[in-house]
Amino acid sequence: PAAGPRLGRARRRSRSRRERAAMTSADPIDLAGRLVEKVAELHAAGKADAAHALRVEMTRDDPVLFALVYLRRHLVDPATERVTLSDVHLAWAETAKTWTTPQREPFADRRAEVAPREMGKSTWWFLLLPMWAAAHGHARFAAAFADTDTQAQTHLATFKAELDGNRLIREDFPLLVEPKTRGR
Repeated sequence: PAAGPRLGRARRRSRSRRERAAMTSADPIDLAGRLVEKVAELHAAGKADAAHALRVEMTRDDPVLFALVYLRRHLVDPATERVTLSDVHLAWAETAKTWTTPQREPFADRRAEVAPREMGKSTWWFLLLPMWAAAHGHARFAAAFADTDTQAQTHLATFKAELDGNRLIREDFPLLVEPKTRGR
């Protein structure tokens, strides 16, 4: 009896890996579109659990795909109403991928990023990348600094608003959005 649930999870992981292998693309926006289509197919077939599992598995090691699937509205250029990604966004995501392995040395992963205004620094470093890392358990803590108290509160409010109101994040990462309490 105890082996049954483990075998079921192993089969789901195996199926999810096969589905993931079938969906590859060098273009992250194209890959996100394919993932959304596959998830819609799974939902239409009454396989909601498989849809959730596929989204989680596909985004586990890919912060850009996570951003495109869960936080897409933050990547839309208001002028063109299209998703925009630049080389610097992809580079920042590559940097974030290093968070998936524990650092051996204290203070080994401190960074300061400088880029022109309107490049998306706040969106990527205060929302997209920390949300990806927290959702998948790659990081339990992040320190971010802003120029003013108001700026910091705005960034934190945006993060919290996604935890509170983003349906996909709430469905796929219930432990992330569940309020935490301390025992007294």
